[in-house]
Formats: sequence, C-alpha cells, structure tokens
Amino acid sequence: MNDMTYHSRNRRILKRFTTPSGAVVAKVYSDGSMRKYEKQRDRLRVTGFKHHAVDLSMLDEAWSLGARRLELVETADNGKRRLFTISFEDMAEHGRRLSLVGRERLTVPLDRCEVMDID
Repeated sequence: MNDMTYHSRNRRILKRFTTPSGAVVAKVYSDGSMRKYEKQRDRLRVTGFKHHAVDLSMLDEAWSLGARRLELVETADNGKRRLFTISFEDMAEHGRRLSLVGRERLTVPLDRCEVMDID
C-alpha cells in the first residue's frame, strides 16, 4: 500500500453514512472500498482495546454497493492518523459479532489489518 491508496482521486463516492447531526462516519467508493472514520479512544474495551466495531447494517449496505474492503482511518489522541485495511472476508472470519447499544456490530480486529501511517 502506498500514499496513493489513501489519497486516490480515481474513485467515486457511492454512499455517505452520516450521524443524525450530519457528520460523515463512513463512505463507500466505486473501487470496492468502504472508508470508516474512528478515534483511537473509541476502541472496544471488551476486546482489550484491540478492535473497533462496524454496524452490520452499514456493512450489508456497503456490500450491496460492491464494497469488499474496509479502510479504517483512526485518529490518535495526539492527532496522528493511521489507515487500517482489511477485507470483509477476513473481518467476518476473525472479527466477532456483538450487540452494542441495541445494534448488531462486527468487530474489526486491528491485528489482522494492513497498517499505514498517513500523517
């Protein structure tokens, strides 16, 4: 993976996932990727702070739009960002299904991801 993977200009946004207040939390792109934005402090305590989680409904919709890879941009407390990349297949195999705050989620095992510093 190189810097162009993160800054690729040759892909179209197919879908934006937003919070009720309008903040973008994820995007699905035409190149088969879904990019999700997380903060390092939001890692899951139940996994020893080694996983993030994605709503299954969001993954299902991204899959229906052709996404097969998750790109998770994580911002650390010091402002540094890292890009974690994992296929949906590996996430399903190595992640765990959890119900958090009444929503079904799949964990993203960060130790199974390719990692790249982007700042």
